[in-house]
Amino acid sequence: MKRASSLGVVLLLAGCGLFTGPGDDLQDARDRWASAGLASYYFQYTQSCFCGGLANQNLMIQVTAGHVTDAWTLEDVVPVARELLPTLPTVPDLLEIADRAVREAYRRRLSYHESLGYPTTMDIDWIKNAVDDEVVYHSSCLRQTSPEAATSDPCRPPPP
Repeated sequence: MKRASSLGVVLLLAGCGLFTGPGDDLQDARDRWASAGLASYYFQYTQSCFCGGLANQNLMIQVTAGHVTDAWTLEDVVPVARELLPTLPTVPDLLEIADRAVREAYRRRLSYHESLGYPTTMDIDWIKNAVDDEVVYHSSCLRQTSPEAATSDPCRPPPP
């Protein structure tokens, strides 16, 4: 009888969310992103780190049919070189980084857009006591691509 009572308490607590793991928010975010069904969109993106390349620049990234097709800097509206476009992430790429952080990072703080599920902030320290391995990703202002959006959305400056 005591064993059945203990099992009941464990099941009750599990239902309250006390035994959820760090990947649970990620799965919810993935589900929201999948439900949104967006393959063509644009969003603001910054990767802050000591990693060179396009890091530490505020960018607008254009994704068409699941692939980065254009990007430009937000400060001076300079196009990103075509050969660098494959280095820029799509939302599924960012969700994969979040997944890896949940599994492998020493410390991480992940947050996701409430309705669309894309990562809005990923603050990741990959290795304990390592210097300059930290990286912070910020994504915001994600909008579905539409012909009207290019001229009517204040979140998206026109491409160069």
